[in-house]
Amino acid sequence: TTQTLRTRSFSVQATSNTAIFYVLTGWMPTILISRLRAVVALANRSANLQIQLAIQTAATDPESANTPVALGSVINTVGRTFVDVDVTQAGNGNVNTAMWFRLGVLASSTGATVESGTGSLTPSFRP
Repeated sequence: TTQTLRTRSFSVQATSNTAIFYVLTGWMPTILISRLRAVVALANRSANLQIQLAIQTAATDPESANTPVALGSVINTVGRTFVDVDVTQAGNGNVNTAMWFRLGVLASSTGATVESGTGSLTPSFRP
């Protein structure tokens, strides 16, 4: 069965094209997930802000987590984006090789200026 988590609101800021990972959920066991579906809503944004849904995994210890992996497409317009991803695949986080996962968004600026935005994430997943 599909499990839906509560909607999480976020406020992000980026100052360069190097993405910053904003964590939006706590750590959850990977046994709970094989497919991720999410609605990412970008409510407002400054001109050069872009975000992307991301997953971060940890093999055993969340204190030694892997680098976050971007999922779906870059979002750079206000509105809702639907993401549907098999997170057992290597390019999508490969949760089969990890014990823990958490979700968030990667935020970056396409210019060399400070950019910001707000939005929400409503994730659901299937075991």
